[in-house]
Amino acid sequence: MYLAGFTPEEIADKLIELGRKKHSHYYADGRIKEGAVDWTSDSVLNIFDNEKRCGDVLAQKTYTFDCIEHIVRKNNRNVPQYYGVDQHPAIISRKEFYLAQKIKHSNKGGWKNGIQTIRTYMSGELKGYVKAIPGWFGFDASDYAAASLKAYGVELPEKPLYPEYVTCEVERNKENEEVEEYEHYYEVSAEEFNSEPEITEDEYNKFIEKEPEYVTRLKELQKKDCDVNSEANSASRQIRAWQFSLKEKLVLTFDKNGMSFSRSNHSILRDDEVEMLYNPVSESVIICERSEGSEAFESLKWTKTVDGKCSMVRCPAAAICSAIYKCQNWDRKNKYIVLGRKIKLKEGVAIEYSLRTPIIRVKVKEESEDSFKKQKKDRLEIAREEAKNTGSFYSENEDDIKKYATYIDGKIDNKSRAIYFTEDSVHNLSSVSIADYDEDKYKPEFIKAMREKKITPKEGWDYLDGKIKWTPYGFELFPTDTACDCPRIYKDQEQGKSIIMNLGWTTQYQFPSKQSVLEEIELLRKRTS
Repeated sequence: MYLAGFTPEEIADKLIELGRKKHSHYYADGRIKEGAVDWTSDSVLNIFDNEKRCGDVLAQKTYTFDCIEHIVRKNNRNVPQYYGVDQHPAIISRKEFYLAQKIKHSNKGGWKNGIQTIRTYMSGELKGYVKAIPGWFGFDASDYAAASLKAYGVELPEKPLYPEYVTCEVERNKENEEVEEYEHYYEVSAEEFNSEPEITEDEYNKFIEKEPEYVTRLKELQKKDCDVNSEANSASRQIRAWQFSLKEKLVLTFDKNGMSFSRSNHSILRDDEVEMLYNPVSESVIICERSEGSEAFESLKWTKTVDGKCSMVRCPAAAICSAIYKCQNWDRKNKYIVLGRKIKLKEGVAIEYSLRTPIIRVKVKEESEDSFKKQKKDRLEIAREEAKNTGSFYSENEDDIKKYATYIDGKIDNKSRAIYFTEDSVHNLSSVSIADYDEDKYKPEFIKAMREKKITPKEGWDYLDGKIKWTPYGFELFPTDTACDCPRIYKDQEQGKSIIMNLGWTTQYQFPSKQSVLEEIELLRKRTS
């Protein structure tokens, strides 16, 4: 029912109508304890979380944190977990189980509009643009990127349905049909028990996270776009924050959960609802009129009318914003302001925004002097403890102190190489030299950390003159120039008819229809009545 598009509420109602009990306990003495017929959407969704229904077992979902107090906690990679396939007879296929899992994770916020597809322009003036579905979490950054790349002739492998650990176990079981015998008991000396085994370079490389293929291919095409763009837009000018006003411009502001538009945008598009197109390759967004036949959940309601007065409102769009943040490699703690321009399409007027040179709005929470001293002391204690436990070295070297100063957010860079200092060696961190930080000194996270810990560069903040605008809540960091700010670059992009294709992982699978499921339920009802 769930794969056919029934909501958990509809499934719960049907189970109650059929009189299905939640469970039945059979005791050794012959007694039977029947469960209640009080299904809810939550109790239905809980069924989808149990991999035992497809014949597999995930061991150590929880672990005992305190064996004396019997405190049990959820295992969030605190201790190893073990996955076994085909451990007992399944009542549903593994494919259906993980497909239901995938849809469940896609339907955050109680999505009730069914399974979606990504609609991509494969040719024409909007080639590479993808119609965004603001509130559906079924498609992430890799899905939007793959759909856009396909329009430019780049094919990416299909996304696997199973998690990697499940795939590995399934493949291993195919190769080794016979169960191998292992020696379970062996003697280990005290020295071996207390020492960590050395690992080879090949083994170490397995732990390094590889860059996803879609990121690599995006960077290749984006660089090509930028090169062509630089030639076409060679007369780029340097932006000066103190000369710059956003008041009358077409402005779009992104945050991790939504977006907001300036009033000027509504003077271009007068509708209350608009449609959003995103192109990860050209790194641009187009806001246009809502097309005929489109559903309400595919649009952004960007205005509201109260007492006859129309005003702009923030548009909740956590799903698409999450994908854009990841594709653009943006920090989710910050807001990003992009500027738009009016463009003419065959279907009417639209607004195009370049995401390549955003203004970064950073919120800074400055700490009191007492709070900073306390945190500095706490970090020293943590570092000393790490050094003691891992056999790291003790240092009062000036270079090491400068290195410590770069981790002013309190993080220790590597547990196996923790460095700790005496109070005397770090008592004066009121200023640092920005000459030691190269390009890092222009990064928003560096500026934010310095401001929060009240550390002032010895050279002062003048090196940011023209690039930054200080505000009461933090600062806005402006791009250096407007180069690569014109995303529509391909000469053949406007030629030919616009062709739209349905893409995304949902097109890889055949889902049952609601009618076929209802017919199957009726047959089951007749059999059991």
